[in-house]
Amino acid sequence: NYWVDVVFTASTTPDTVAPTVTSTSPAAGANGVATGAKPQATFSEAVQSSTIGFSLKDPGNATVAGSMAYDANARVATFTPSASLAFDTTYTATVSGAKDTAGNAMAAPVTWSFTTAAAPVDTVAPTILSHSPSSGAGGVSRSTTIRVTFSEPMAPGTIVLSLKRGTTAVSGTLTYDAATRVATFDPTSNLNALATYTVRVSDATDLAGNVMSPVTWKFTTGLA
Repeated sequence: NYWVDVVFTASTTPDTVAPTVTSTSPAAGANGVATGAKPQATFSEAVQSSTIGFSLKDPGNATVAGSMAYDANARVATFTPSASLAFDTTYTATVSGAKDTAGNAMAAPVTWSFTTAAAPVDTVAPTILSHSPSSGAGGVSRSTTIRVTFSEPMAPGTIVLSLKRGTTAVSGTLTYDAATRVATFDPTSNLNALATYTVRVSDATDLAGNVMSPVTWKFTTGLA
């Protein structure tokens, strides 16, 4: 009997194929994208996370702040903006530099754009969050001012605030602070002592044109 030693030599073909981006989300040219979107790019093969360049820019070419994460199992890179994107705005995403495990780099950057959804239509009427004097308050100072805080910004000149003792209107000055959403009515002179007054706020309109339902309340002054 003769023994023959057979030696097998395995040959390996080096990987020279560069990775590519096979799909993106949102898709190129997509419209109505949610402002909370997190752009993604799926690669044709596993890539080295540290080599992925992922940027997102607004129409003014300003870079959107955010962070990138890579899911090796799914071969997906995800860019998470630090804050919600703006409504009705076109953003441009770019993926570049990604290298596969053999060191082959993407042949060229991949760029695509998408547009976020338009801002939702505001159909909610404004309300009064708080007011002073409070409803039914007694012993209120005769030198009091009336303050009303609204739930949202009001359109200039739309607030109507009246102060009456019985049917007698009290004269005064009405101002509105847009920063705090507070309307203030300052009577021209001190109110009568131990008198009941009625405040009525109406016609206040938000920036979308929604009108507030009228609100009425009463308070009673003290001696001072």
